Amino acid sequence: MDRGSFHRDFPGTTVLLLTNAAFYLLEMIYHWKGGGIGFLQSAVEIPADVVVSLGANSLRHLERGEVWRLISYAFLHGMIVHVLLNGWMVYVLGRACEPLLGTARFIVVYIASAIAAGLASAAYAGYRGEPWSPSVGASGALFGLFGLLLAFSIRHRERGLRNSLLESIIYTVIFTVFIPRVDHAAHAGGLVAGAVFGFFTPRPVTSRNARRWRIPFQVTAAATLVALAIAIWRRARAPLGG
Repeated sequence: MDRGSFHRDFPGTTVLLLTNAAFYLLEMIYHWKGGGIGFLQSAVEIPADVVVSLGANSLRHLERGEVWRLISYAFLHGMIVHVLLNGWMVYVLGRACEPLLGTARFIVVYIASAIAAGLASAAYAGYRGEPWSPSVGASGALFGLFGLLLAFSIRHRERGLRNSLLESIIYTVIFTVFIPRVDHAAHAGGLVAGAVFGFFTPRPVTSRNARRWRIPFQVTAAATLVALAIAIWRRARAPLGG
């Protein structure tokens, strides 16, 4: 790959990375303005009220009809380590999945996995009796990409890829067990949703297959833009500290 051509070779991955970075910057700005702290200090950890006002997901919000949060939450993160780790995984998995799927299907799978992860998270929070518990982060969508690659490797008998993915998933689960506030329900929901797509993913990407995903991609892109626009609009109308 020629130097400087990443955005041309992986346009969907580039957009996801930039959107995650832009929303974390927005979180920092609202934390900085409302928290009375230095701008760089605001990057370390984002308060719950800021992420909720910008579109964090929760069962209670969904029950109130704020379904746009099933998309917006996936572009929000609670701390600098969170966004950096997820950004790295978007970069790694995007390079593997976007050429395999084509950009249109890649974005559809990513957002669909985020929605499934958000629903699973909200359902489990309700089961625990914590309907207001907020959920943020791209990891549900990323587990969707893990699930897609795993199902693809099983369907097409890619033993090396399958074993590598199983190891990665196991290590990730073990690692996150020791981190507080990790949303394992979202990870499971995203993994299952991605696996469904993976079982129906053919080996070669053809122009005919790509055309079939044009309309789903347009619907997904429009829904994502609307969800993020609502999140920004509602936050802009809220008090600085709220």
